[in-house]
Amino acid sequence: MAFKLKKFSGFKSNGDDSIMLDEVKLTANRAKNKVSTKLEDAGKTDKGIDVKAKTGINLFGQKRNVKKFFDPDTGGKLGKEVTVTKNDGTKKQFKDKFGKKSDTKTKVVNPGLSQSGGAGKIREPKGYFGDVTPPKSTIKSFAPTKDNRAEDANFRLKDKNVTKDSSGKPSIPSYQKVFDSMTTNADGKKVNPRNNSTYNSVDEFIKEAEAWWANQAKLTDNVKLTKQNQPYGRDYGSSNKKKTGFKMRYQKK
Repeated sequence: MAFKLKKFSGFKSNGDDSIMLDEVKLTANRAKNKVSTKLEDAGKTDKGIDVKAKTGINLFGQKRNVKKFFDPDTGGKLGKEVTVTKNDGTKKQFKDKFGKKSDTKTKVVNPGLSQSGGAGKIREPKGYFGDVTPPKSTIKSFAPTKDNRAEDANFRLKDKNVTKDSSGKPSIPSYQKVFDSMTTNADGKKVNPRNNSTYNSVDEFIKEAEAWWANQAKLTDNVKLTKQNQPYGRDYGSSNKKKTGFKMRYQKK
């Protein structure tokens, strides 16, 4: 179906609710927060096939995981697997060439018109390429930690917005303070300088940030990162030691 963008008001897909242009623009902003923006080595299958994978967000704002399979000798592409997690947390269902449904769309590169009949890719059952064995990680893994968000931002993320008191105890600015510091675009929306996401309100910013912290909690196996204002996990000296130019927190001005 062809259409001109200026005249296009919405469309439907697989019986889902119509998607308006404003929603498409919103999901485009979400797409900038991909976990992975390019294919990365994901190991081999039990059939010896090389695997590369990436994760992103599709036009509907749904998480899309892609695995691509390559011939280990020639490097030629053999096909791919796609899984889509819908916004309600359920997996989208796909049919293979036999009509059987599964949560994975598996496509094989067509070797030629005369061999398989028709152009394009061929649908195959889930698991066609075999089970994937992840590669040994060359990236430094983070051991389970008791750090709270401020400590994680300081010690692991090296965030420049972290401040410290005289004892070295780190802290991070409140959501409201960060939101207020953002610039405003021509549409009157706040613009996040880190990922160019735009927000109508601080609540939209908080929702996105909390989802990001939830992902960091999974990456570091640290449940404390899922919540704000958690106890500090490290020991710090007293922050009330007198220094030149230092004023105690409750000292009267």
